Amino acid sequence: MAKSKNHVRSRQNRGHRVTRGRSPKPLVVFAVEGATERVYINALIAHRYGNRIAPLFAETRDKSSLTNLVSEIKRKMQRDGGTAEGAWIVCDTDANACHREQLETWLSQSERHRVAISHPCIEYWFVLHFKVTARSLEAQHVVKELEKEWPGGKSYKKGAPIPPDLINASENAIKRVRTRRQSLDSGADVWNSSQWTDMPELVEWLDDLDSQSSARTLDSGNAS
Repeated sequence: MAKSKNHVRSRQNRGHRVTRGRSPKPLVVFAVEGATERVYINALIAHRYGNRIAPLFAETRDKSSLTNLVSEIKRKMQRDGGTAEGAWIVCDTDANACHREQLETWLSQSERHRVAISHPCIEYWFVLHFKVTARSLEAQHVVKELEKEWPGGKSYKKGAPIPPDLINASENAIKRVRTRRQSLDSGADVWNSSQWTDMPELVEWLDDLDSQSSARTLDSGNAS
């Protein structure tokens, strides 16, 4: 359904910038495990979508547990997410297997609720932007592997800016994830695989959202 042009700014859409005469940017709420995930999402939205999507982050601390992420994204959605197109939790597996039931309950409560989990860490996803596969199975070793591939001749550090070169290689990473999944047993997922990431689902969901929003904006402009 198209958004009204006479959109009244309210408590629910705080942080969702509205431009007079245009449809507002689609709002997406995120709860992320740490600074690295937050910086990556901001870079993705800037370099892949030209800032046409408005991210809104729940107030989470670094190395937040899955329980904390579920709690905080619930709070953020209730307070500011009334107009949000979706709500995403982005984290690593870490020691979160014991919190899976809480996650599944939250996911079942709305079609807007989604999750992107990586194992052993989000750096595994980053490595796949530059290499066909990652050799390492432990988070600390994946980080070291990424350091050798990091573009621009600079050292990789958690929470550091994400270069456009990484975002521009997203299609390579997505294809490599798909290829690896084809080699795994039926029923494989992030909780029972030595390497896994759901990040392609996040990127492709945002691709669809950006495409739909651009189409609505074009229709709105033609109608005015």
